[in-house]
Formats: sequence, C-alpha cells, structure tokens
Amino acid sequence: MDTDLKKKFGIDGGNLILLSRKIHFLHVAMILIALYFIWHVAVKTMESDSIGKNGKNIIGVIDDTRKVGGKGIRRCTYYFIVGKIKYEGSIDDDYLSVGDSIKIRYLPTDPSKNRAIKWFQRH
Repeated sequence: MDTDLKKKFGIDGGNLILLSRKIHFLHVAMILIALYFIWHVAVKTMESDSIGKNGKNIIGVIDDTRKVGGKGIRRCTYYFIVGKIKYEGSIDDDYLSVGDSIKIRYLPTDPSKNRAIKWFQRH
C-alpha cells in the first residue's frame, strides 16, 4: 500500500505527482501566478465598485508627481484628511501639478480605499 501512495502523491524529479498524474513544477508555478493575478483584479474591481456606490467625496491635494514607466506616464500622489488622519492615493495624469486640488471618493468605513473622481470618469 505504501508504494500505491507513492504513485498517487509525491515528487519525482522536477514533477509533482497528484493523483498519479505528473505535473511539472513550472506549470504549477504558472497556474499559481495566474490565479493570484485573477484574484487581485477581482478584489480591485470589487473595491472600485464599492467606492463608486458607497463612497463619500472630499477634496485632496497633489503632493508629488513623477514620471514612471518607459512611456513617461506621470503618476501624481495626493493626500486628504479624514478625522485628523492623513490618507494617500495616486492617479496617472499629465495635467496635474504639486499643490493642485483634486476630487477624491473614499469609503467612509476605510478611507485608505480611495480613488480620484477622474479615475471613475476614465473607467
């Protein structure tokens, strides 16, 4: 019986044996990475929907801009204050400068979950 278990489950070189089937470790890693990205996109989509439906608006201030990526996209970071606590977020925008005001929408239950109103207009 011990040999039957070894045939159904175990490791054989660069393969993982599950239910008597050999699966290469690289394939397992690729599947796990794909599942992580699918999960991440689903969570961010649900978070954005929740902010859009249940969010509260506030004015934030741009406090930093910098070029990111090979195409020179400008990422602007902003902050806003809720109940004496400072929260931050970012948006890619070529037309904002440090000190500019920006409309923000955030979840009242968790202001760290926020988006610039411009983000909703683009998506």
